Amino acid sequence: MKPIQQIDSSEYAKFRKFPAFNSDWKRRFKTPDGAQRAVDAAFNTAKSEYEHNLPIAQQNKETMDAVKAVLDSANIKHEWRINVSSGRRPRWVNVRVGSDVVCGVQDPTGLYNRYCADIAAWRKEFEQQQRSQQRAKEKAQEQVANERVLGVLAAKYEIPPNAEVEEIIDAILKRNKYLHLAYWMQRNRGDWTDGPHFASIGLDAFTVETERDEEIYNCISGHINDWDGDGRVFRDCEWNYDRLYAFVRENAAALVEDLKKVEDIRMAREW
Repeated sequence: MKPIQQIDSSEYAKFRKFPAFNSDWKRRFKTPDGAQRAVDAAFNTAKSEYEHNLPIAQQNKETMDAVKAVLDSANIKHEWRINVSSGRRPRWVNVRVGSDVVCGVQDPTGLYNRYCADIAAWRKEFEQQQRSQQRAKEKAQEQVANERVLGVLAAKYEIPPNAEVEEIIDAILKRNKYLHLAYWMQRNRGDWTDGPHFASIGLDAFTVETERDEEIYNCISGHINDWDGDGRVFRDCEWNYDRLYAFVRENAAALVEDLKKVEDIRMAREW
């Protein structure tokens, strides 16, 4: 019969008190990756201790069973006191034959899975926060870039540097009547809540100077006067806004490009 050996479960005890369940664990580890590395290291140590203790616990159980058999044959109770402390100061407990004090070991895998689940939940929250911060950063950078674009265009079209987006758009549209009409037709294609209101704005400022102008005017005014309730007509008609934009690009491509820059900023702000 082999003697009883004391089982050292100190690493498991440390693992049970792992900081992941403390209120300051996020502050301590900074990131989920840092917490995961710490949990993995502590688990590996506790798991090694567990695997080391398994054969000891098994041998202790065999010894206990043998002792129990002897005690049974002598009609003696199966309980005594042993020291369960690994430190200098003893800690005595009452032990029955086959008890977990000398025969039981704790597998840290269950705790490890709980910690990993906790870290996974934090990771989801952490990544969402990171994405939000990145979006806020990008939005701030975009705002700075947009303000720079608006400033350059305000100077180019000789209006105050602090001009609103709509003022810059108006300044660009005043340079070309075809561009002015195309822009407001396109606005109407996107929003016909008030009927052909936007297209009317474009046509009101359109002056007829050539036979082509007359064709354009008759085409657009016809769809305004006989409004069918669908702004997409200005996308599909003979003198649609894409055709007008193409016409402007032939001689004033820079105007179209500048208008697009400002319109993109206007739409981004609306969204």
